[in-house]
Amino acid sequence: MKRKRIRLNEYDYTSPGAYLVTVCASRNSVVFSHILADGALKMNCFGKVVMEEWKRAAQLRDNVELDEYVIMPDHLHGIVVLKCRGTARRAPTPGQFSLPVSSSLPTIVRAFKSAVTRRIHLLQDCSGLTIWQRGYHEHIIRKNENINQVREYIRNNPLRWRLKQGMSETAI
Repeated sequence: MKRKRIRLNEYDYTSPGAYLVTVCASRNSVVFSHILADGALKMNCFGKVVMEEWKRAAQLRDNVELDEYVIMPDHLHGIVVLKCRGTARRAPTPGQFSLPVSSSLPTIVRAFKSAVTRRIHLLQDCSGLTIWQRGYHEHIIRKNENINQVREYIRNNPLRWRLKQGMSETAI
């Protein structure tokens, strides 16, 4: 079965700009953090690995800046800013798994997910555990959008989660 393509066909994912990235845990499992009654996040050891590797993505690449991010119980939201590298514009980067494109958003996310998985497997000696869903979601933050709205969305995500959980608890 051929997978449906979720990236824009003609978009160059090495282009400078801001991208909202959402990476979900396998089967939406609650594995990274816990949200307390006051809406505060408390990360577990897996969540701390996710945070360290997320920050490391920018340390390893001179064209990457990280903006607002949050590690939720079952996913991560983060803004990745790709900076201009001073090279000529490239052709669109569809990026196939076997042919990663250096410094492209798909390659950065793939390396992040791989590093987290490797470290969690070593941490818990659970090499058969699937950490992530296949793929990830991305949203290109266009010039006409306000990046502050995206930041606010990320900041308020724990509160929305808590309110959603509260509603489902009262509905039972």
